[in-house]
Amino acid sequence: MLNPDYKDMLVALCEEKTDFLIVGAYALAVYGLPQPQVTLISLWDKI
Repeated sequence: MLNPDYKDMLVALCEEKTDFLIVGAYALAVYGLPQPQVTLISLWDKI
């Protein structure tokens, strides 16, 4: 389901212990509401 580039980015964020929030279609998919043709991932960074 997850694009390999997105996976690499999320792994890097986790390794750096960065606070972030996944929003949009990927977040919906986690809750069983997949959206067709998911091409983007949206992230919010804690500032």
